Amino acid sequence: MKKQHILITNDDGINAEGINHLTEMLSDSYRLTIVAPEYPQSGKSHSITTDRGLRIDKKEQFNGHMRYSVHGTPADCVKIALQCIIEDLPDMVISGINDGTNTGNSAFYSGTVGAALEGSFFGIPSIALSLCTEQGKEKNFRNADLLLTNLIDNTLNSFKGKGICFNVNIPNVLTVKGIKYCRQTKGAWKERFEKTTDENNNESFWLKGDYINEEPDSNDTDEWAVKNNYIAVVPLSTDLTCFRTLEKMKKR
Repeated sequence: MKKQHILITNDDGINAEGINHLTEMLSDSYRLTIVAPEYPQSGKSHSITTDRGLRIDKKEQFNGHMRYSVHGTPADCVKIALQCIIEDLPDMVISGINDGTNTGNSAFYSGTVGAALEGSFFGIPSIALSLCTEQGKEKNFRNADLLLTNLIDNTLNSFKGKGICFNVNIPNVLTVKGIKYCRQTKGAWKERFEKTTDENNNESFWLKGDYINEEPDSNDTDEWAVKNNYIAVVPLSTDLTCFRTLEKMKKR
């Protein structure tokens, strides 16, 4: 039987630990094409490159699977893969495994999520995968292994040919309690800039911040799920219309 074809990408770069683990995990069961940024592109959201041409570098194959790096953003990688590298549209796009959390409105900033959404624009079911890592703590990808096969099969069976996108956040713990299908948490980043000065007295300002969860006790959100050791799966929509406000405006 012909193997299903999956396009793999990320925002941490072609040599990142997460994408290598994802590739190894899926290598035997699926036909893979790996197209990822040459360098880390975290926080690039859905940005695309229009001020220069994109360069594609062919890399060493992985177990017979083709690998390419692109000198561009995660969304660039998906666009150019689907239009210039792969002859036929793949059955699925998977972006990750990201090193860090993409719950709540972090999804808007995430290059991991941006790449998956780009796949959905082409009518391809797509998954953004993030491991909720903490600095200095060992990464545990095993929980992703437990999730992926069922999630991929269920998505392909139910949404093949449909541009659905799932944002998946995996707790970085030894054992997860299960999977929660939930919604995006309402919250915001409380941001600040920290100033540094180099040896030539040039100032630089570095963006820092803390995520403020506005509904910490709501057990139907991705933040709650991850903090309580569940894998959070959120279906995303690309329609940004605020229908509640729209209906109010129509009544005026």
